[in-house]
Amino acid sequence: MTTSATRREDGQRIPPPRPLPPVLHRDLGLLDAVGIGFGAIVGAGIFLVTGAGRIDCSPNSIDASNRSGVTAPRLIAQRYADAAR
Repeated sequence: MTTSATRREDGQRIPPPRPLPPVLHRDLGLLDAVGIGFGAIVGAGIFLVTGAGRIDCSPNSIDASNRSGVTAPRLIAQRYADAAR
């Protein structure tokens, strides 16, 4: 027999509550910290070089750099998706 706590007023069943998601621990090791710092340095260097190169380069080379930056991640993602099937 069902109680009024498991049914709504219109007679529909109330679903049970969902379990809580797992708790994530704050754990940052030396390798993680070095990786974050290295990524920041390399990322800033890429922006610096492309910004300085913009003065000396033609618009076509900047366009080629932008296209390769858009195309390469798409191709990599496609390969990973094909491998996951």
